[in-house]
Amino acid sequence: NNHAGDQGDSGLLDTFEAAQDHDITVVGAGKDLKRAMTGAVERTDAGVKVAFLGFTDVLPVGYPATNASPGVAPGRADQAAVEKAIAKAAGRADFVVVGWHWNFEYKTAPSALETQEGRAAIDAGADVVFAHHPHVLNGVERYRDGLIFYSLGNLLFSGWSGETAETMIVSASVTPKRIYARLIPVLLSPAGLPTVAKGDDAERILGRVRRLSADLGTTVAIEDGYGWVRVRR
Repeated sequence: NNHAGDQGDSGLLDTFEAAQDHDITVVGAGKDLKRAMTGAVERTDAGVKVAFLGFTDVLPVGYPATNASPGVAPGRADQAAVEKAIAKAAGRADFVVVGWHWNFEYKTAPSALETQEGRAAIDAGADVVFAHHPHVLNGVERYRDGLIFYSLGNLLFSGWSGETAETMIVSASVTPKRIYARLIPVLLSPAGLPTVAKGDDAERILGRVRRLSADLGTTVAIEDGYGWVRVRR
């Protein structure tokens, strides 16, 4: 994201090394542009291959990867390359998940640009797009046979009050015939610790997501303290 290069190239390279030491796969950044754009394919215990890719539209000077230097994978700056990367990943995996850092802080709805990018990702072969950067929740859109979560809000970040402290985690089950996404409402404590929201807090968070999603033409059902989005494919 837009903080990946805060400690310069050496800091980013140290991060790659630390992730590798702890068996953590990095996507959305790399030692050069090719590796940043390639993503990763993980195999589940059942043998299903899932590809993960990451891109960012928020690009401070010097942060994008180049052919000769480390950095993040640019999104909007090269839309054609993004679509090519997603299509290539779709050819290597059974399902594709894309993370995207986009939009402006505290925006509660996507602009036409984010809508175009998210839909283009689905058209290129992504099954689910998860986005972040606004620091507040946005709605989810069903587009064709995929889902676009325009902002998941915060999870571990400053600003733990009001709507910036009300967020969610998505647990998605994806098969060739359906996507079932469970929206788990989360509250951040004043110390920044996430906990699953209950009662009135859960209803408030899920109600907001339902309203924002309705504006995008998508129905979010609320059942037993969770939100649900179901896609028949």
